[in-house]
Order: sequence, then C-alpha cells, then structure tokens
Amino acid sequence: MEQFIVRMVREKEDLEGKLKRANNALLKSGELRLDKIQVSLLEEQTEHMKKYLDVLNNRIAYEKKRHGVN
Repeated sequence: MEQFIVRMVREKEDLEGKLKRANNALLKSGELRLDKIQVSLLEEQTEHMKKYLDVLNNRIAYEKKRHGVN
C-alpha cells in the first residue's frame, strides 16, 4: 500500500481515538466539573473532528480505489 495511504489510515485511527475520548468527556462533563464554556467548546471541537474524519475516510476510500488497494 502507498505510504501516504498508510499515514492517512493511521491518522484516521488516531483521530477516532481522540474523538471517542472527547465524546466520553462530554458524557462525563458533570463529573469532570466542566463549565458551560468548556462543554460548548468541546462540542464544537468534536463537530469539527467528525467532519475531518469524514474527509479522511473519503480520501482513503478514493486513494485505495485509485491505487487498486482493498
């Protein structure tokens, strides 16, 4: 597999982990004593992370197809 595709897959996996941890923090915002601004900013951050993850998934799928990789 092309190296840049491998890097994108690793980046995607890393981002998925960060997104999961951010979502868990939102679920536990009361326990973590996050104030309203912190929660709002974390929600905004997770929305951007989701959009970036969608773009990465699309790029990976396109490049794999383009290079004949399953």
